[in-house]
Amino acid sequence: VLVVATFIELGQYFDLLGKLDLAENPVARLVLGTTFSIADLLAYLAGIVVVVIVEKTRNSHLNP
Repeated sequence: VLVVATFIELGQYFDLLGKLDLAENPVARLVLGTTFSIADLLAYLAGIVVVVIVEKTRNSHLNP
């Protein structure tokens, strides 16, 4: 998930929609987004960290 989100954000940074001539396509704009934000990348990373911590904690309680 983090890899896909990172590629989408990088696509926004490098104006992938514009380069593919999809900047006016509403579906492409919805799926791929239009505005790069480093805060989005940090939020995705924080979410992955939380999931990993929860999974490790849960697994350690289930398999002592």
